[in-house]
Order: sequence, then structure tokens, then C-alpha cells
Amino acid sequence: WLRQFADKSGIIQAMKSLVGIPRRAHVVLPLLHWFTSVAPTVRALQGSLDACSETEIPWTDVGNAVFAYLRGEVTMDRIETLKDLGLRGGLDPQDCDCWYGWITTRFFLPLVLDEEQQEVALQEQIFHTEFVLWLGSPWVEMLDSPWDVPTVLAATASVVAKDSAASTDGCTPLESQLHSRAEAAGGGTLEVGADLAKLAAQVLLHLPEEALAEGKERTEPLWGSLCSAHAAASAALILGLAEPGGFRVTPGYAYRLAQKVLQSTSEAGLAALLRSTWPIVTLLPRLAARLRTVRDRGQLISEDTLAEQVVEASAREYPEVAPPFLPPASQVEKLRLLHGLAALHAAMAVARVPYVAITGTLLGAMRHHGFVPWDGDADICADIRDEARLLRLVLLQGTASGDPQEFQLASSVGLELQNAHVAKAARVLHSAGFELFAQAERPLTFKLSGQDWLRVPGKMYGYPYVDVWFCHGWAGGPFSLQSAGFGVPMPRKLVFPRRKVFFAGLPLWAFQDPGDSLTNYYLGSDWFTDCVGHATFHRQERKFSEETESARFDRKVPCESLAKYFAFASKMQPGLPEGVSAKALMARLRAWVSLLPEPSWELDPDGPGEDESEFDRPEPWRRARDEISSPLQFGPLALGAPLALSGQAMHSRLTKRDGSTMHFLVDLALHLERPAGARCQAMLRLRPLLGGGGTASEPQLLHAFAEPAGAARLGGQLLEAEGGEEAWLLDT
Repeated sequence: WLRQFADKSGIIQAMKSLVGIPRRAHVVLPLLHWFTSVAPTVRALQGSLDACSETEIPWTDVGNAVFAYLRGEVTMDRIETLKDLGLRGGLDPQDCDCWYGWITTRFFLPLVLDEEQQEVALQEQIFHTEFVLWLGSPWVEMLDSPWDVPTVLAATASVVAKDSAASTDGCTPLESQLHSRAEAAGGGTLEVGADLAKLAAQVLLHLPEEALAEGKERTEPLWGSLCSAHAAASAALILGLAEPGGFRVTPGYAYRLAQKVLQSTSEAGLAALLRSTWPIVTLLPRLAARLRTVRDRGQLISEDTLAEQVVEASAREYPEVAPPFLPPASQVEKLRLLHGLAALHAAMAVARVPYVAITGTLLGAMRHHGFVPWDGDADICADIRDEARLLRLVLLQGTASGDPQEFQLASSVGLELQNAHVAKAARVLHSAGFELFAQAERPLTFKLSGQDWLRVPGKMYGYPYVDVWFCHGWAGGPFSLQSAGFGVPMPRKLVFPRRKVFFAGLPLWAFQDPGDSLTNYYLGSDWFTDCVGHATFHRQERKFSEETESARFDRKVPCESLAKYFAFASKMQPGLPEGVSAKALMARLRAWVSLLPEPSWELDPDGPGEDESEFDRPEPWRRARDEISSPLQFGPLALGAPLALSGQAMHSRLTKRDGSTMHFLVDLALHLERPAGARCQAMLRLRPLLGGGGTASEPQLLHAFAEPAGAARLGGQLLEAEGGEEAWLLDT
């Protein structure tokens, strides 16, 4: 009820619906006063899952009793007291206090009940509710909690009678095979070898794309049977326990995946999970223990001498630059990161997964036409509904120790068609020397890094890496970055339709209005003139400590104070760069268009640009993207079709630290005569060849027209100013 009040625009309606009061000021205003006084207290308590006050309940004594019982070290009279207290409701949390203690004791109670009482307890709605609460909480907080929820749940499952028929009813042959392997060994002692991991990966290839989707109510059951859901959850946990040479599914992501799958079966209640013969509850404590181990990286980080060597090298190269603005990656690592972005852009296009560049990567594109010099990674954001699709891409790469060809697609024709594009994308990454990891801790971020790059301390992936975040609300409704509940909301008109931006030579997808979207993301700050140092050390995947590493902690300085050390771009200005003739430029663009092959057309993958858009908007592109069919036909682009500027061109100058011009970027829109109404967004780069600090020759120019396909792809042409005093190399 209190959460409904969080949206102040809905306060009156919430009061009317929940309390049935008339809309009168003498009633509403006192309630509003009460809400404003109690809301800060409620917000402070939310998320304090371990804030266990001893005022009402002796939580410390309760916790000691629960875990002493599991060790066989407690008297039954003490347990009887605990049981009586729990059955009377005396262990309910006070004011949202001590959630994990509450859940742990509720899970514990069936252990000490007789058979008749246990049956009643398992059927109580409160168990269903607690189960959802537990699954919905961040697993990283649960691991840090002194309340060992997975261990208690597993102990309770061991005394509950199993229902083998219900567990296997509706299983596919592949799921039955996995069940037999798991049941024979028992979840507690199940050995996760290469063959079992491969079988688990094959099961997850059948995971419905809707299984991990958020923000849209389902009108039909997601799973054909409970068996399929329990098989998917078991498969996720098995992959999380596999050796590091497995299918690139990190333990944290495996835990999240099991949570998400089980959430979609919550209507079956806790009893169905405890009675299942699938090894879910016995694998959970094992994975939790492994997660606690891999998260303890302090020693590994302290031994990472390479990190300090790179920082020291940057300090020697830029002795006058403050530590927060020192480049945290070497030149080779920046080139690797650029190569990774290019490979990921290609793979996402092949897999038909739309994305946008976000945060520091988008900021770098606008202010530096490439990387922010003191940034150490790259960031893109995909539609959250494509999480399952990208998980399939991860699995179809094969094992980290083998070739993707060793992992064959399932034999069903439907699955082969569904995965054809994704499998091709996996081959693209493998051939280019990269690998994508399904990763999650507190945030959900897949990671792309090189196959042979040095690993981040305690992590499966290497450095440098590209973060693949997930955006929410692509199809309609509120749009937010990185998280549905806690991400930065973004007005849809700033997001769609997407466009491309120039990033160190790569055309990356970005928001419709990159500038205003950055202003929105950085809460109205002037990101173009104010430079903020880094607070995250990506090489070690950690935040800097403000207490112990204050010299490195983020700070804000005028960007102009850093211009003598790094390249900066000017803001977009109307018109063409000085000396560039619109007539000559249009002539070059006509020549470029004449070399283009017949264009292929696709349905639009972008969401609507209106803020009031609904979730059930038709999405023909999404439905048709896996169909093997010819491109849409809208008529050819006739060779020599006249081009005309649409609106005003804009340009930006990138200035080197010595003050000379590195290049100009020109943004313009073109109208085509045919097809009717066609409009083309063009992005041009002009690199000085004469004047402006340029060189007199450019090797790239020599083969610009060597063959038509290469010329059309590259678009490299000579553009001269009148009088010949200046010349540029034009990339389209």
C-alpha cells in the first residue's frame, strides 16, 4: 500500500480505492500529512533485510537455535518454543524489519512439525508469498546475510515427501534425460562434468524468449508443464557449478536465471518446489557457497601488479594530470576494446538484437568522437526481452576449451530456425577472437572480452571488456536504462527512432537525441563542459574507495583544463565546415550513392517515440526476425537518383591536444527521389589532407575507387576547397 503512495500523482486515487474515502480536503490533507511524515521512515527501512531489531523478537537467539538444530546441537524444548512462536505469528517482521530472518524461520518450521501440521503449513498462502519475496530480492544481499536461506530451504526439502509423477509429467525427452542424470546422483553429490554441462546447455537452448521478459503481463501460461520450468532452473544451477571452462555462464548469472525461472512458476507455491524430484533446492546451497568464494577477491586484487603498472605508466606519460583523469588502459587495450565493439556490433546485427550505446561510450562519441580518455570500458544496452536470446548466443559459442562446432543445435527444425541467426552470430564472435559471458551480480551485465586476454582478478572474463546492459520498456510504456525499478528513466522521444553516431571510426547505434539523452542521464549537468573523473577501476571490476584511495576518487573539473592533454570535440554547429562547398559535397555523395548495390529493406525494430505508448503495440519486426525470407520490397533505389539536403547540416570539429584539426564530423539528412518519401541520415567524416595540420597524402585514398564494392563500403573520396589550398578525405 505504501509503495502505491510513492507515485505522488496516484496518491488520491490510491486513497479512494484502498480506504473508500470521498475526495474532500478535510479528510485528504491529514492523510497526506501522515504520509509525508512516515514515508522517510519507510524508505529507510526498505531493503534493510538484515536490520533485525531485538526489541520485539530475540532474532539472535532465534537464528542460533535454527542453525544449531541443523547441526544437531540444540534441545527440543527450545525448538518447541520457537515452533509455538512461529505458528502464532510472533516471528513476523516488524515494520519491514529482518526479512531474511523471517523467511528463514518460516522455511524452517516444516522441519519441526508433525506430518499433519506440515501439510497445513505447506499449503498456507504465506509460504507462497515468502517464496516470491525471497526470489525477488537481490541474491548478492542474501549471500551477505548471516541468515543462510538456501541451506534451511534444502534441509526442509529433505523431510518433505517427493512427488515423482508431478515432477516429470510433461517432460520432453531432453528434460527426462537431464532428470535421470540428476536424480541418479542426487543433487547434493551431483558431479558437474563436461557431459552434464552440455546436456544442461541443450535444455536451456529451449528456454522461451518470454521466460526472462519483464514489464508485460502474460495472458497465457509460460510453461507447458512444471517439469520444463524445473528443468530450466536445474540446468541453470548446473551450469553455475560447472568448471570455468564451461559454457561461459557465471555463477551469479546462474543464480539469477534460476530465480527468474522459478518466479514464473510461483503460482504453484512453495510446496511444489519442495516436493519436486528435481535437484533445485539441493543445488542452491552449493551454488551459494561457490558464489561466496568467488566474490571474495581481496587477495587476488592485492596481487594484481599489472594494474598498478598501467596506472604508473599513465602517470609518467601525463605527469600533470590528476589521478582521476589518468587513462586506465594502455593504447593496445584501447585498440582491443575498439575491436571488441566492432565485433559485438556485427554479432548483434547478425543475431538481430537491437541496441544503443549508453553512458560513457555515448558521452565519448559526442565529446571525443571516441573513447573518453580516462574511461576503461565500453557500454551498450539491449532490449531486456532479448536476454534469453543473448543467453542462447552465449551457449552456442560452445565451451571455453573447445570449438563451437562441437556443440550441435537441437534436432528439432523449429529450434534450428529460431537459432540460425544466433548461431551465426556466435561464429562471428568466435572467429574474431571474442567471447560473450552471461554475467550478473547486483547489476545484470553480459560481458564481451577477448578469448586470450588476461582475466579480471577472480572473474571468468578478461580485460578490457564491453558491458552489455539491458534497457526496459523498448516496446512501450516507461523507458529506463539498466534497471526497470532503479534505472534512469528516459523520455521516449529522446530514444526512438534510433540513429547512428561516430565512435572512433565505428558507426554505433545510439538514441535519437544523443545530447539531450546524456543531459537526462547525468541529471541535467553540463556533461560537455564539465569533466568528471572515474570512480570505477574496470580492470579490477571494483569501485575506488573514497576513504583509502581519495586521490583517485571522482572529481569534476572544466573540460578546457584537460584540452592540452587529450582530444576534444566542439559542440555540433549549424552548416558545413568553413571552406567545404555544399555543391562539391553533394557531387561526392551522388557518386557514392551510384556505387551502392540495391538496398535491402527491413521492418523497423525500434519502439514508439511517444511516452504514452502501450505494451501491446504490434511488433511485426520482432515476430518476423527469425523467418528465412527475402527482404522487403519497396522498389529499387534508381542509380543516379538526385539527392537533396533535408534541413540544415551540422558539424563538429575534433581538435588534437596541439590545437590542430584531427577531423570534422558532418551530420545531414538527404531526400531521395525514389523510393518516394525516402530519407537518408548521412554521417560524414572529413580528414584534412592539406592545411589544418593534415598530411599531403593518405594511403587510404589510393584504393578508394579500386573496385566499386570497396568504394561504396568505404566512401573514401577527395574533397578539395576552391583554390586548392585545403583538401579533405571524405568518409561516408
